[in-house]
Amino acid sequence: MNYQKGLCSICCLRFKHLPYIEDCINSIWNNDYKQIEIIVLDDGSNDGSIEKLKELQKISPCPFTIIEQKNTGNIPLNFNRTLEKARGEFISFMSIDDVLYPHAISEKMELMLNNPNMVFVANSKIMGIDENGNENINLVEPLGLDSYDDPDINKIIEIESNLLGTFYIQGTFFRTDIINTINAFDEDMTGDDIILRTKLFLFFTRNPQFEYKIKKNPACKYRKHESNIHKNMLRQIKIIAEYYDRYWPNKKFPHEFLNWIFYTIKNTSYDEVMTIFSFSSKMQECYNLLEIQDALKSKKRFEHKKFYDYIFRIEDYGFRKKIIIFHFLKITIKK
Repeated sequence: MNYQKGLCSICCLRFKHLPYIEDCINSIWNNDYKQIEIIVLDDGSNDGSIEKLKELQKISPCPFTIIEQKNTGNIPLNFNRTLEKARGEFISFMSIDDVLYPHAISEKMELMLNNPNMVFVANSKIMGIDENGNENINLVEPLGLDSYDDPDINKIIEIESNLLGTFYIQGTFFRTDIINTINAFDEDMTGDDIILRTKLFLFFTRNPQFEYKIKKNPACKYRKHESNIHKNMLRQIKIIAEYYDRYWPNKKFPHEFLNWIFYTIKNTSYDEVMTIFSFSSKMQECYNLLEIQDALKSKKRFEHKKFYDYIFRIEDYGFRKKIIIFHFLKITIKK
């Protein structure tokens, strides 16, 4: 495909993000690099978002494509569908509840337009914003890449696979032809950003003539709100279980991932916790770990005790005993 030179295709996904659409689109329009197109895929929303998008499409100063579809819930598939519509030499992916800084594109183009070997330019920092758009950098966890200066590709792969994150794809710009070369997102997997990054990093190990750049400033504001997908810990565990199964089958799961599992065992019902060990064949390794087995046994004992305490409990006061059944029927026995 012949991509339009210098054009940046900004691909946005949205599902019931009506309150944030205008902020996101305005932030793209307000960028100081104007050779852009916007592609928005709506994944079957029913909150009036399509109507709002069409209003913005009519007044857009740049090409604006809307893709409407029934809900799939498949983020990798949906990003790939926006990629199919992209005409730009460069491409970026984001959720429509996030916001770009005005310099987000131009700082990348300075490095990419005159260097055909520059595959992507990313940022090691990101700014957090709340539901009302208030900035707070503490809303987002810092990623491991920020503490390194110009790490080589092997170091980046180590950080990605051990700390489970290097940079945010929001605000990152890639060469579209390279994204297509690596077949973009894996549609049969739950994860999106970590998969795309890893495929890119492995591409660099096979093609050392290509370059990348990590800038030490934020280019995007990541919005934290109650419907953020990242808050679903079971989903996060499934992403990494599938990711390791496909890309690092011979590696042990990192400590960070095991901590997620211990957290989930502590804060989720026993039956729900047990589902995570079916997420991938590699999860059997976790299940067989002695520490995991101990945590699961403790969880099971604790839940059984809570259940029986609810049905039948005896309180001993020395001179009398109280039998409590179902928390409301109380029988006192005096010595």
